[in-house]
Amino acid sequence: MTEEKDLARALRRHHAARLKQNRQFYWGRSSHDPLTSRQRGILLHTAHVCSCFGCGNPRRWFGEKSMQERRWLQETVFDALRAEQTDAQAGGCEDTSP
Repeated sequence: MTEEKDLARALRRHHAARLKQNRQFYWGRSSHDPLTSRQRGILLHTAHVCSCFGCGNPRRWFGEKSMQERRWLQETVFDALRAEQTDAQAGGCEDTSP
């Protein structure tokens, strides 16, 4: 059990170091003006600088639905249309002869 925990911890630390290294030039920084250690730590969990319309949540700025909501809506509409088609086919196929 402790080996699994140690491996998970090592992997988590590896990815944290990798992301900090890859994001060192975010926020418009260059090699002449690198980020501080604290700023790299912030970037580890928050890669975007702000929540403007370019960086932020599309629902907040444009009223768009989330991907999950769009999928649910599409499935609901599809299911309703399929039910209508099934009802229409069942209604047209009824045998009314005596």
